[in-house]
Amino acid sequence: MAKLGYEEYKQKEREVLQKFNEPDFVILNNQTKRRTPLVHKQTIIGRNINLLLHLDDISVSQKHAILEHNDEFTRVYLVDLGAKNGCYVNG
Repeated sequence: MAKLGYEEYKQKEREVLQKFNEPDFVILNNQTKRRTPLVHKQTIIGRNINLLLHLDDISVSQKHAILEHNDEFTRVYLVDLGAKNGCYVNG
């Protein structure tokens, strides 16, 4: 089996994820739009660069919140981890 390059790997990953129709997390700001598939039951959001959902913003704690979804992917919950600036949904 031939090795895939980075772009080929990412494209293959996108195709697989679309087949399963999993929810994703979208980060919007003035310059960028970034989509991160929620493939794990729990995904930690924070400023820590080792996190899947890394937010480079000083108002975000190192480990700010957790996104959790149920087994059917029909509900996604945001759990605040005690962040000083709190958590907001759609706001």
